[in-house]
Amino acid sequence: MPAPLLRSAFRQLLTSSALVDRAGRRVLGLTCPVCGNPDDTYTCPGSLPCPSCRAAASQRCKRPSGHTSDTWHAARVRAADAVDQAREEADDPTLLAPWPE
Repeated sequence: MPAPLLRSAFRQLLTSSALVDRAGRRVLGLTCPVCGNPDDTYTCPGSLPCPSCRAAASQRCKRPSGHTSDTWHAARVRAADAVDQAREEADDPTLLAPWPE
């Protein structure tokens, strides 16, 4: 199956359990308990503490005013990307299978 061009098409494939991980198991696309998006096997930034605002894991980032932010701080996203990069390098079988080229 070719890679979808639109994010909505990707989400549809994910929630319909049409995708597999690197071990060949179906990815269920269950809702992430932290962010509410379908779980695509990659690290949710909200599962890590925020290095910018010091929000704990499973808590939304805070603005300087103390209000809850509707987006993750860039440092938190970079931390999640670093975790996933390490998982990629370790060939973690629970990651989403790559699209054929």
